Amino acid sequence: METLKGLAIAACFAILSGWLAWLASAPSIAITPDSVQYISAAQSIAGGAGISTRVTEVGDGGHQPLSSWPPVYPFVLAAGTQRLESGQRVVAMDWVRLVNVLAVILLLFPFAWLARVVVGGTESMLCLVWLAASRPTYLLASFAWSETLFVLLSVSALACTVRGLARDETEAHRVRWLLLAGTMAALAALTRYLGVSLVLALAITVLLRSEGEPSRRTLRRIACVTGPALVSVTVWVGRNLVLTGRGFGSSPPAGEHAASHALLDTLLTLGRDWILPAALPTWLLFPGVVAATAAGLWLLWRSAVGFGPETFEQHPLQLTAATALTQYLWIYLALLLASASTISLDPVNTRLLAPIYPCVILLLAPLLRGMIEQLTPRLAGWALGALAVLFVFQVLGTAEYLVAPRESRQLTAPYWRTVVWSNEEIEAAPQIRYLRRLPAESVVLTNVWEMVTFTTGLPTKIWPERPSPEAMSRRLAGDYLLWDPAYRAYLPDPVELLGEDATRSLRLLGTWDGVKLYRIEPEGSVFTPSAYPSESGKASGTDSDATRGSQIGMIPGDGPSAPNRSR
Repeated sequence: METLKGLAIAACFAILSGWLAWLASAPSIAITPDSVQYISAAQSIAGGAGISTRVTEVGDGGHQPLSSWPPVYPFVLAAGTQRLESGQRVVAMDWVRLVNVLAVILLLFPFAWLARVVVGGTESMLCLVWLAASRPTYLLASFAWSETLFVLLSVSALACTVRGLARDETEAHRVRWLLLAGTMAALAALTRYLGVSLVLALAITVLLRSEGEPSRRTLRRIACVTGPALVSVTVWVGRNLVLTGRGFGSSPPAGEHAASHALLDTLLTLGRDWILPAALPTWLLFPGVVAATAAGLWLLWRSAVGFGPETFEQHPLQLTAATALTQYLWIYLALLLASASTISLDPVNTRLLAPIYPCVILLLAPLLRGMIEQLTPRLAGWALGALAVLFVFQVLGTAEYLVAPRESRQLTAPYWRTVVWSNEEIEAAPQIRYLRRLPAESVVLTNVWEMVTFTTGLPTKIWPERPSPEAMSRRLAGDYLLWDPAYRAYLPDPVELLGEDATRSLRLLGTWDGVKLYRIEPEGSVFTPSAYPSESGKASGTDSDATRGSQIGMIPGDGPSAPNRSR
């Protein structure tokens, strides 16, 4: 009966969270540079072209093996493709949105079970309320990112591990639970590379919580939680090495003082996500910051003073859960900071830290309860009041995010929350209908590569910000050029670049409200030495595509969608 009650409560919060995730992702899923690569790879998988991306630089081939991003999320998206008359496969944007919403809904069930383990049946509802009111949950769900699926897999793996280490389990049942946990961890590691931290955490948890067991049995349990990941990740990394020469894709080295910047970004992000209030009126901003900061610091101080080891030792299963959650948190953070200190990634932000926030909630809840139980009634009232202040700010932040403008990065920096490219209306554009009639392997060079990729599935080339003969050595004769002047005004117009050569290098196939489609003539090439401005001439921006891709949005006249790195 207690189990059914727990499932019913979890189902109620799951429905609520799913509804809020659907609102956050309205009117359509938001797109970033990573999203383009995920969706392109999904279309290649569905079309039988392997795990590759068709959105490439001009000097690359039509297909490039996907290696900078793991494959599980593209495989999931590939299940929602539809076949065009040309034979190409395109991912339905509603399917991408539905995948994220379903992941949020399913997440609530393993999370609810872990909450009952760490704080008990009735008080576990507070953890569910906390998670359902958390803005980062819906930030992840509103973008075409792999993080929402990753959170589901990681929390499920932790729950299966804790269940498998319960004392009332037979060894055969224990092995099944741990093998299931290992499978979930393997999928998580192939969803985001930082999922390796989960595999390590499970192995350490099994080792620490198998005290007194025979060595052979302990090793068998560790093999169950690590074996699937070791095999699958080794195969994937080996494949990458053979095809690209790099195990985890190419990323430039981090800049100077990257370690200190990563640590500072982490602290600032944690403060914004957990302490500081939502967007408030100017006259309320200062008192809001003061109130939230004071409440948060006071609670942390009282927890540190009042917490005793017995808080997590009331039941062996509770201690197992605390061990697993703690190991995962510190290993994840250590690997994240190490990665940000050695290779060039996006600044540490909510997207990178949100995957561990459910675990933070599960650890904070018993700590706060233990602290409040040891306080005098008067101080306990102050503690509950401080928690209420922080919770109100969490709710305000979530409400603000649900209704915030989509073409903005006000609450999603450094990412733009754009839905321009995932809007179904772009499929009706006449230039898209024309492109859909082209042969399946036609290559399109364009400044709106997201639109072409999502609606046609054709191999797409990114029009560069600084075209040069050296970087554009490949001849593009026979390919197509689609130019939309309404987008990315900082990019150099191809006709202006070519000047007099445009009449013999480009054959105009059609024009629609300023949008032009050309065929690049076989006898000419778009990229000729005489076609380029000198370095002192028409400059087109100050940053490279790779830099601007993670900082500037994709709304009309704004930045590119070059791949950004988020491991």
